[in-house]
Amino acid sequence: MSVKIEVADRVKRLPKSYIFAEVAKRKRAAANAGLDIIDFGIGDPDFGAPPAVVAAITKNLQDKANHRYPDTEGTREYREAWAILYERDFGVKLDPEKQVHHLIGGKEGIGNFPNAFVNPGDIVICPDPAYPVYDEGTILAEGEPYYLPLRAENNFIADFREIPEEIARRAKIFWSNYPNNPTGATADLDYFTNLARWAQRWGVIVCSDATYSHINSFGNPTPSFLRAPGAMEVGVEFHSVSKTFSFTGARCGVVVGNADIIAGLHRIKSTLDSGGSDFVQLGVAAHLLGCSDYVTEINSIYTERRVAFQKVLADLGFGSFDSNATFYVWDKNPAGWSSEELAYGLIEQTGVVLIPGNGLGRTQGEGYIRGSVACAGLESIEKAGTRIKKFLAKRRK
Repeated sequence: MSVKIEVADRVKRLPKSYIFAEVAKRKRAAANAGLDIIDFGIGDPDFGAPPAVVAAITKNLQDKANHRYPDTEGTREYREAWAILYERDFGVKLDPEKQVHHLIGGKEGIGNFPNAFVNPGDIVICPDPAYPVYDEGTILAEGEPYYLPLRAENNFIADFREIPEEIARRAKIFWSNYPNNPTGATADLDYFTNLARWAQRWGVIVCSDATYSHINSFGNPTPSFLRAPGAMEVGVEFHSVSKTFSFTGARCGVVVGNADIIAGLHRIKSTLDSGGSDFVQLGVAAHLLGCSDYVTEINSIYTERRVAFQKVLADLGFGSFDSNATFYVWDKNPAGWSSEELAYGLIEQTGVVLIPGNGLGRTQGEGYIRGSVACAGLESIEKAGTRIKKFLAKRRK
């Protein structure tokens, strides 16, 4: 008798393919067909991590004490380094013992978080468009995503006043992400203060994804949600070394904030994983506070690339949002083009890789594309503009 292999109902509720996996599959097919790929898809920096960090990780790898199982919560050195960084960069004081916890990359922590707090049928408020793991992690926890629209006319700032009372009463978690992926929008401390008040009123946990706080054109990190009055009572913030230090492969992140909330996540993580590599944590910790020049340099390059790509797309009839943060552009498609028709057509016919907006926004993403300049320089941007122009022109003939 053959085994009946059928995925769980919660898995069936997920999109048929994770958007970045789908784009990667189409990119491979285009490359196999002989197309030259220009990749504006995933946010995977091409600079390489700071050399001092790499050297420190290599040194710590040689110590056999770091070959053993790590602690789930992370090394003391790693947690202390993040506590110092938060006080220096955001003015937020943290107890490294109870208010700082290592993650195996920000994605892992974000995806696991609903399992700690969401019961079947509970509502999780997710911005739309957004990083897909917010709602997909909710679905895997058998929760119900409520999509809060981010609208261009509001500079893609979530308006929690729109949330109906019956939704707010049932909500367990509110996901916030500024600087925002995919739009590049930023929020100020007044916004976070009002969000903390709203969360206190309704008893909702706020999860702030601050992954891109250091990637901007302002010269200083953007505000932390935890700096807002009352925020520490209701929320936590996620961060990582992936974007700030161009080290996505390290799988080294952090969650900070309310000690009881972090303890809840720890119960899940200590059950499911044995922590991240000590030699990576120790290498990062040794130089987490000394890479300001590196961050300034890559921000200058990202700004130059982002401005150049925004201009190229604007000249081709895309509607551009003038962002000063992240390394993304979030653009309205030229009239008549759906997100998948444009993005997948470009991959298959020109080798230019963009993310279709409907893969990042269930209700607000259609008609947009996201482009990342994390791994595409000025020459590639110019070359891509020529290809996109020819592709768009085919329909006009």
